[in-house]
Amino acid sequence: FEDWKVINAQALVTGSVSKEADGRVRAQYRLWDTFAGQQMSGEQFFANDANTRRVAHIIADAIYERLTGEKGYFDTRVVFIDESGAKNARKKRLAIMDQDGANIRYLSDGRSIVLTPRFSPNRQEITYMSYESGQPKVYLLQIETGQRELVGDFPGMTFAPRFSPDGQKVIMSLLRDDGNSNIFAMDLRSRSTTRLTNSTAIDTSPSYSPDGSKVVFTSDRGGRAQIYVMGAAVGG
Repeated sequence: FEDWKVINAQALVTGSVSKEADGRVRAQYRLWDTFAGQQMSGEQFFANDANTRRVAHIIADAIYERLTGEKGYFDTRVVFIDESGAKNARKKRLAIMDQDGANIRYLSDGRSIVLTPRFSPNRQEITYMSYESGQPKVYLLQIETGQRELVGDFPGMTFAPRFSPDGQKVIMSLLRDDGNSNIFAMDLRSRSTTRLTNSTAIDTSPSYSPDGSKVVFTSDRGGRAQIYVMGAAVGG
């Protein structure tokens, strides 16, 4: 490692990729501490040709975490709204892709406006808002199967959905005919609903704290839009 020490390289990655007799690809790596001359980590993976990109991302995550102490983001995906078409006929589609822009996949056909997609904590579901029924409603989508379901058939418009940190609830805004927007949470197992705000103001854009004990939201109850915090169980 002497040559690497000269240029002050603190870590070195070595690796190899080979083809197994059964057709699988074998990828292995080792991460070295150049100054100590010791291996810091190392693994090997087997995959078919279709999954070699993901193996590379998994290896990058392992190296990143070992060097920084933080979880890597290379083996992650981005959910977003793809907008295309002529200026007077724009089409919005729910889409997903790898974090580096590869493997784009469309999850809706563009016949209805879709907005504000959010991943569940396990990254297997998406909650989003759609105008499919003619007015905004919140939906759940299973990414791999494509199965969709309406999150509560409430009277009025539902929008701005977010998952709770444990993935067991979806919090959202509900706008009724009187023009008031309040915040509700639905338990995805029991399908029971809890009303968290009850005001004549516009309460919207709710989001849970990382531990799920509080909810932050915006409201104009003070005369202009401000950020408020309330308990997730009792509301405010």
